[in-house]
Amino acid sequence: MKIREAEPVNEYKPNIIERGWDRLIGIFYPAKELRNIQLRQIVKRSYAGAKLTPSLKEYWNSGTDPNSDIRQDRQKVANRVRQLVRDMPWLDGAITAATDYKIGEGFNFKPAVTDEQGKMIREVNMKIKDAFLFWCEKAGANNRDTFGDLQRLAVRQMIECGEALYIHRIRNRKYSILTLEPDCIDSSMDGTNTDQGIEYDPETNEFKRYHLVNSLSNLEKADKKFSINAENVIHLYRQLRPWQRRGISPLVQTILIAGDLDEFLSGEMSAQQMASRWLAFITDPDANSVNAEISTVLENLTIETLPAGKAIQLAPGAERPTLGLETFQKIFLRILSVILRVPYSAIASDYQQLNYNTLREIRNNTIHRLKPEWAYLTNHFHNPIYRRWMDYAVLSGDLDLPGYFTPGGQRRYQRCFWMPPGIESVDVLRDIKGVVTAADRGMYDPQDWIMSQGEDPEEVLSGIREFQDLVKQFGIELSGQKEDTNIQETTSEDD
Repeated sequence: MKIREAEPVNEYKPNIIERGWDRLIGIFYPAKELRNIQLRQIVKRSYAGAKLTPSLKEYWNSGTDPNSDIRQDRQKVANRVRQLVRDMPWLDGAITAATDYKIGEGFNFKPAVTDEQGKMIREVNMKIKDAFLFWCEKAGANNRDTFGDLQRLAVRQMIECGEALYIHRIRNRKYSILTLEPDCIDSSMDGTNTDQGIEYDPETNEFKRYHLVNSLSNLEKADKKFSINAENVIHLYRQLRPWQRRGISPLVQTILIAGDLDEFLSGEMSAQQMASRWLAFITDPDANSVNAEISTVLENLTIETLPAGKAIQLAPGAERPTLGLETFQKIFLRILSVILRVPYSAIASDYQQLNYNTLREIRNNTIHRLKPEWAYLTNHFHNPIYRRWMDYAVLSGDLDLPGYFTPGGQRRYQRCFWMPPGIESVDVLRDIKGVVTAADRGMYDPQDWIMSQGEDPEEVLSGIREFQDLVKQFGIELSGQKEDTNIQETTSEDD
């Protein structure tokens, strides 16, 4: 067998990609040396983004699976965010504002059962809605939390902890939702096909079982551990990478900034107190005597007497209050606005320099950015709970739906709409006129606009009819004249 001689170590041979570049560059730079220089510059520029800089060496991620960092830091991040929420009114207010925008009082609900011709069966829909709304009044396993409370808690937990955890419970023949802290998932349970307390299918990453601990939050059962099938668990978290199994708070990016802002606030308050309380410092040769007056108080101002030879020099910035805190606060709140997908004006309660066009653009952008989150809640929270409730309601006899368990029966009866909280219009008159114009021309369904406001079209129309009947009953005449809206429509010359 012939042994191939080793190539010289210092001899450079370009690979196929470099040879291709060399031919391409040779068209414009015939000189060989110039071509090689140009080639090295192109390759160097192409991979400059992967170069380590002094600021990245310590924090550079060498490349891990999506669960490694979460497995290590999830609990610590959650604890720090909770502490900051308790200590910082700005952060707590921002999370509350985000919860209000994303869920409000909770999604409205409209059954949509149809017959074979696709026409709504109003009697059946009303029966389902009445039964579901009655259950929503005490949907929590504690027999106290409403379904709206559970929705708001889910959104807030996903912001603070990055996760929300619920369990389907059947107790005393009643279906309910048990709310748990995400910390109840036993993260210490790791092993073959088990990661952070979750058993999964290694081929598909489908969750099979959850291992839980301290689910009842009392000292007697603090060490109680048990497992539950994944089909009975609602585990909400924002998935950023494939095969990600746990969530982490989106506020992880603001923890260091929030800590700096908290220290900045304490220092700024101390500087302002110094500037507002101490009037002067005096060096007195007799200050060491027993009868020397240490300080003099004039109203709420203090004159401090220093011992002989002592002097004080205030640090720059401590002589009087500065405006740095306000600037830092705005930067922090703007970062929160981007992360939480909520307008800065709502988080900061700062409505200065806002006009009609700005408000309208903010409203449209907010709705557009919230749609994916509304869809996630509908698919992973509302629908699973509603379908499980209907199954048990029919089985227990609380809801009579003929043919429910026949092929296609569940899908037919469980069809519904979930309407997110409506965001008020900046100009109601203008928007309504646009809806009416588009509807008159057959280009828009007015029901879509009503549902975009978080209302059920049937309830709105029923309310209008009842109001008209009430007006007639009291003999009140309302003006039927159409008012001029004074809104000029833009038309082309062809019209």
